[in-house]
Amino acid sequence: MNRVIRLSTSAVLSLVLGVAVLAGCTTGPADGDGAAPPSGPSTGDGEASEGTTTESADVQPGGSAEPDPSHIADDPPGSNPGAPGAPAPPGEVAQSGVTVGSPDGPCPLPVSLSAAADWEVMDVTDLDIVMHGLVPLCELHGRHAGVFGSIRVNTSQDPASDATTALEAYASEAVEGVPEFRDVVVDGTPAVEVSLFRAGEWQRQELALAVDTEAQPIIVTLTGLDLAEFESGLPAYRLAVNTLHING
Repeated sequence: MNRVIRLSTSAVLSLVLGVAVLAGCTTGPADGDGAAPPSGPSTGDGEASEGTTTESADVQPGGSAEPDPSHIADDPPGSNPGAPGAPAPPGEVAQSGVTVGSPDGPCPLPVSLSAAADWEVMDVTDLDIVMHGLVPLCELHGRHAGVFGSIRVNTSQDPASDATTALEAYASEAVEGVPEFRDVVVDGTPAVEVSLFRAGEWQRQELALAVDTEAQPIIVTLTGLDLAEFESGLPAYRLAVNTLHING
């Protein structure tokens, strides 16, 4: 009887040793410090539960996650991402697009000028509106170029007014501080430019240039959604006034 018990004990020990060896052979590889890598708990539907770290920001196109902005490469030198509110370097002039004001182009006017590339050009004479004493004739809008601002080519509400008088009237409505006037020359013709800050509900910087033509006074204005957008529109404004030509 005692002999049978000893045989059973040996068999049990053999089984225990065999199980231990098998368990050691099936254990996963350890990481660099000798410890097996931890695996987070999963929920019943296969998704990681709380406590696990997901890399959803690295999902490639075709996945549902948005890319992590920190993983997006910087724009190459010389590129123009068109980011709203991007400040323009001082004195920068925009790249030329279509010519505005010519008889066979958009917005026939007594002057012609270049619109910045990617700026939208619209004839607004049929709107019949008045803004600070000016009647808009043509609007250049920068939304497609990433600039939330506009350049308008206007004339005076008063047909008998000259350019300087029209500009003074424009600069007298709801203005905060003192408008700054300066004399300039456009296409060999004396002109006047004013910089001002529109108060009240507008709360924005504006820039305008007025010049007389045989047909009517022309006032070119720049406005922006805010100060940053105004500054982003300056290169397009410089292009417009630098290329302004009096037709006739």
